[in-house]
Amino acid sequence: MPRTLRTERLGLRLLDPEDLDVVHILFSSPGHTIGNGPVLERAETLAWLERRQLRHRVNGLAWYGLRDRDGSFVGNCGVFLGDRCGDDPEIGYEIDVPQRRRGYAREAAGIVTQAAHAAGHDQVWATIRPANLASVLIARAIGYSLVTATGAALAPQAIEAVENVDRALLARLPSKGRRDFTTALRELRLA
Repeated sequence: MPRTLRTERLGLRLLDPEDLDVVHILFSSPGHTIGNGPVLERAETLAWLERRQLRHRVNGLAWYGLRDRDGSFVGNCGVFLGDRCGDDPEIGYEIDVPQRRRGYAREAAGIVTQAAHAAGHDQVWATIRPANLASVLIARAIGYSLVTATGAALAPQAIEAVENVDRALLARLPSKGRRDFTTALRELRLA
């Protein structure tokens, strides 16, 4: 994935240890939602940034810092290989609380998803707690569709897994007969 991306309102640049100050402010804020947040120790934030750099070098997946037109840091967005999605990347994002409800997450997640597809990933996944309605709506707005839901809607362990499939791949799916999408996708990958 490229080191930088641009949308109409955002500049996205691969995060690195030089971003420690702004990322730690985000991660240590009370509204922080990535991982077990909030993150109290700067060393933990630095280790997270270093892991993102290593993953970019090893597997090409990118995690970006988001800056608005004025150059202000508004959040982060990227893809990673998680425990739940096998070889397919999973998208994640976090927008600083005062910057939320401006469409930044949708804008960033949309272009990062496109970049992941352009890098050869046919599927990108999102794992979202169903109670996180904002993220559910963002995922659906940029073309993700529900695959599985587990647990009760308000249970903290409940997750919703959604996928975004490259449109070119969808066009190649068999149209005859009733086929399980996952089976058809697996057959396409083997062909």
